[in-house]
Amino acid sequence: MSDPTIKHGRVEWINLDRARKRDLEKIADTFDISNEHRRALFTRDHRSHVHESERYTLVCLVHPSYDQTTNDVQARELDVILTKQVIVTIHHGHLLPISAHFKQAQSDTALSCPIVIFGKLLHVLLTDAADTLDHIASNIDAFEQRLFKPNGHGGLETILHIQTNIIDTKKLLENQLYIVERLLMTQTARMRESFALQFREIRNHQEELAHIIDTDLQAAQTLHHVLDASIIERTNKLIRALTVMTLVMLPASLLSGIFGMNTNHPWILGVRYDFAIIIGLMMLTGVIILLLIRSKKL
Repeated sequence: MSDPTIKHGRVEWINLDRARKRDLEKIADTFDISNEHRRALFTRDHRSHVHESERYTLVCLVHPSYDQTTNDVQARELDVILTKQVIVTIHHGHLLPISAHFKQAQSDTALSCPIVIFGKLLHVLLTDAADTLDHIASNIDAFEQRLFKPNGHGGLETILHIQTNIIDTKKLLENQLYIVERLLMTQTARMRESFALQFREIRNHQEELAHIIDTDLQAAQTLHHVLDASIIERTNKLIRALTVMTLVMLPASLLSGIFGMNTNHPWILGVRYDFAIIIGLMMLTGVIILLLIRSKKL
């Protein structure tokens, strides 16, 4: 597979979508990646981190990507190699926003310096993260409507799934902000000046997303509490119904046990309509207990 490359002047952007092992080996050899950093390049990770060298900077970004098929937030890794004149983006799993931005850049007549391109990619990823939060918010709204419908109820598994997606997104985005701050500190004064404005915009964007995440998480936790209360209420109603039924049937069970004894009861048994009298006593005691329960509002 030939490496898709954009080159304008001295600036070059290499984009490897769904990179294979031999592609990674070629890149590692081309940029003389150290053995320690090769391990980071060849293995998947669940958190973002930066590896620095005199010749290059290797950034491993883990991005929250929403899968509409499973309604899951999945961690997708994007490795970025930065030098003074070259940026290499390596997808571990397809990242459509990055591929779309690369395709758009192919029609541009000029390329910014690698650190500025990287800043634009962060903006693209944050926009995609905002779309992920929109999907999560839609799931919260759908769950809320289902929960508050007459005779409606939500599923505990569903709300736990939503909360997990929110927390995963929050962790990955917070880690990205740390990476950006550290990367800014490692750049030369000229690159920091070029990247400073972008960095402020990125940080503001991330803070906005963090506020949205906190709001969504509070909403999900509130719905979780409401669901728990609803489950407890339904359980209490069921226990109450079973208790009332047991109390109503208790006298009947007691009378049937008494009159089922193998003894003589000349004052009822053997007389005319004795069966009807016993059934009447059972019903009468049941009604009395039911009226007592209602009068006490149990």
